[in-house]
Amino acid sequence: MSQKLVFLLCGVEKPVDKRIRAICDKVTFKTIETSDQFADELDKLSAEEISLICCGPAIADLAPIEMAQSLKSSLQGCPLMFIASEKYGADDKTLFKNGFDKSFFLPLDGELLDKSLIKIQAELLGEDQASFLSVPLDELKEGAAIDFDVMVLLPLNKKYVRIFKKGTVVRPEVIAKLKSQSNNVVFIKVNEEAQFRNYIKLKSLANSNGETCFDRKERMHSQVRGIFHSLIAPDAGSFDGGKALLSDAQNIVSQLVKTDSISNVLESMFKQTGQALGDFYDQSLRVSTYASMFSLIIKEGMPEDLAVAGLFYHVGLAKCPEEIVKKQLSELTNEERAIFYRHPEDSVSMAKEKKIILVPEAINAILHHHEKLDGTGYPKQLRGGKLCRDSILLALADEFDALTSISSGRQKLSAEQALIELEKKTTGEGEVARKLRKSLQQKAQKAS
Repeated sequence: MSQKLVFLLCGVEKPVDKRIRAICDKVTFKTIETSDQFADELDKLSAEEISLICCGPAIADLAPIEMAQSLKSSLQGCPLMFIASEKYGADDKTLFKNGFDKSFFLPLDGELLDKSLIKIQAELLGEDQASFLSVPLDELKEGAAIDFDVMVLLPLNKKYVRIFKKGTVVRPEVIAKLKSQSNNVVFIKVNEEAQFRNYIKLKSLANSNGETCFDRKERMHSQVRGIFHSLIAPDAGSFDGGKALLSDAQNIVSQLVKTDSISNVLESMFKQTGQALGDFYDQSLRVSTYASMFSLIIKEGMPEDLAVAGLFYHVGLAKCPEEIVKKQLSELTNEERAIFYRHPEDSVSMAKEKKIILVPEAINAILHHHEKLDGTGYPKQLRGGKLCRDSILLALADEFDALTSISSGRQKLSAEQALIELEKKTTGEGEVARKLRKSLQQKAQKAS
């Protein structure tokens, strides 16, 4: 028997309203757009009728916090989300304290919002989901039985293909083939996440702290997201707050790369490649890791400073409308391009507004990672000697990540293939890529 789902949209911005309706195509919606309507409708709503509440900041004379408090009291047990564009940034702690269960800020959280809505609708309707979750290949134990399907993504065909069927065992020859192709992730259905979590728990695929690779990835993703949300929060920032945020970033950085031996650096680097492209937070974690690793391998720059720069380098995109972020650079109008080109400066400005004291090398790396030796880069069209080595290393890390990540519609490259491709560049990264590939070859020979 079909179940009627009703979602309440309260003060949601028009683009967000349109987005939710497009994703949740099997849902009936109730909409509240004014404070008077909110007062009239509040007592008429029931928790038995409403399955999800999505709130936003579009009602000028009704603060989201007041909205949440009233709705939480009237519709007890009903999940409550706050969804808004970056310009309406709010402090997560305040939102959660006053009744919200989740918060999403666009464009940073666009992908997370979409996946969450898909999952909620499917779970409420008891349906299978056409949505997939990337998980580390290392979490699959050879010879072990699984009670979930495992897929790989064929990027060029934009299709997920099942390699292990639910109820079968993980075959070693398949795992070996995937690793030889530099595939470090596989995919499971979102609605089978619980089975996967139980599997890795039972198979003792955890470290000495009881944490699996999947747990670690989720924890670090959450930590980076917390920093980003703090950066877009409306408060002016304080020196104590800035110090705490920088400390949080440095704590994340300390977990990314083990520097006790070059073999560990190489192993970590190759395990990072072949990941699903993911969202802003996933990309920031990988670019931070690569920038630090490249610095260690060729002995240029300060690895820790470059890693911190990698975490913050794209947070300025939070100020860029999502429709611009999603376009290819060649598709942007002159006006859109001018907005997009500001994101390196916005990244630094956002850190400064929160009183985060970054070292000059990190600031320059963030500001100039899109500049080119021939002056064709942005935002300042700097040339040649005006570019610091740190910015070139960060730019290389960004491009390396794009080439080696799994993205629908594009074939990923192995680490060596990516470096060979980057060597062809005449804009600064090429020289560093050549030096890096030579160093990798020498160090790999010594490590073997």
